Amino acid sequence: MTLWFQGSIPEAVASVNAKQCLFIVFLQDESPRSTQLQEALDTPQVQQAMQPHVCLQLAHASDNATLFGQIYPVQRVPIVYIIHQGTIKGAAIETTAPDDIVAAIDRVAPVSDASNASVVPPAAPAAASEAPAPSQPASTSLTSPLASSTTPPSETMDDDKRAKLKKKMEDARAQRAQAEKEDAKRRELKRREEGKQAQLTKDHLESEQNKRHFAKIRSEKQADEAQRRKIKEQIARDREEQKKQLARDRENQKKQRTLHQPDTPTPMTNQAASRSYDECHLNIRQTDGSNLRQKFKSVDTLEQVRNWIDANRTDGDQPFKLLAQFPTRHFTVGEESHSLQALDLVPSSTIIMKEIRNVASAYQQGGGAAGYTGTLLNYTYSAGSLVYNTVAGIVGGVLGAVTASAAPQGSSTVGGNGNDATTDASPADRIPSRQIHGISQLRHDNDDQRNTYNGNSLNQE
Repeated sequence: MTLWFQGSIPEAVASVNAKQCLFIVFLQDESPRSTQLQEALDTPQVQQAMQPHVCLQLAHASDNATLFGQIYPVQRVPIVYIIHQGTIKGAAIETTAPDDIVAAIDRVAPVSDASNASVVPPAAPAAASEAPAPSQPASTSLTSPLASSTTPPSETMDDDKRAKLKKKMEDARAQRAQAEKEDAKRRELKRREEGKQAQLTKDHLESEQNKRHFAKIRSEKQADEAQRRKIKEQIARDREEQKKQLARDRENQKKQRTLHQPDTPTPMTNQAASRSYDECHLNIRQTDGSNLRQKFKSVDTLEQVRNWIDANRTDGDQPFKLLAQFPTRHFTVGEESHSLQALDLVPSSTIIMKEIRNVASAYQQGGGAAGYTGTLLNYTYSAGSLVYNTVAGIVGGVLGAVTASAAPQGSSTVGGNGNDATTDASPADRIPSRQIHGISQLRHDNDDQRNTYNGNSLNQE
């Protein structure tokens, strides 16, 4: 006869309720720990302790184990649960000794109510002896009234028996109540002890799980630190190797420069400067925006280019000065004697003609004796113009005052407003005259075209 129950969980529960015994469930898997726990359960003392109870063996991956896990929490596998009246009263794992398993089963096993059974039978005779008691008084009630005054001995004996039976019944009730009270107390103590044992088992399982969890975290942290330390060491080695390689590269470069220093090629600027061109293609932009293109020799001077422009221009005969772009460069009088190659206009360039209004300021100050001479001439001309304009203004003012004092009353003076002129004056007399304050008025009759002030040019180009 096998120890383990062969059937489903509902059938096992029904058998437990019928026998009023313990329900022992063994959850196992294919691990070595399950084998160790199975060996502990196969010992004779454990087999003898488990024999009166319903024992169920479940595989962890089976449907019955899944159904059992929905009712009771499965904290680990393998494990043995000791269940009494639907409550887990104890548990055992692979490290639990067989004697401890037997002690746990005996501690949780229900106690028989033999003491209650010993108290109940005395109540039956009391009830049986109590039945004929009412019949005797009933028979005496049918006798004559004289018989009631004297109590026979048999009636006294019945009263004594009745009193003794009543006392026995009270004692039996008291004993039963005391037994029930002690039984309730014993069950409460047993329940508390089972609760403590279950809590200890739960705490032990949680402690084991926490130990394994923290050990795993500690090992992972140590592995991470070791890996981080290896990475840092590798980075330090790589940096040291890079520094050494950089030092070696610099040393090699120095050696190569020392070996190849006589064979160093000339810079590109010198090569470009050493090139020579025989022709120069010029694009000349006139003052009206049109272009002239002409090919000159590189030894031709800027003055020859100006003469060619004067002979071939199509924008009029206004005075102009020459300048170049990229970068912007204004050519001076002294640079007109330089060749196109000396002015860096070869092999091709663009020259812009810019219109000027004051011939004295046609060119900017240039370097050398020619530029200095042009500047000196400009200053001399400006100073002479200023003196002449000042003297002419004073003389004109004096002459105007004398003419105004000599004129008759009612006539119009030269430069006056003509408000007192007579009606019979000739048209020639009514033409207002202007005082001449400088030579600049002789040069430009139109005030809108006047670009000088006291002989000084207002054109700052």
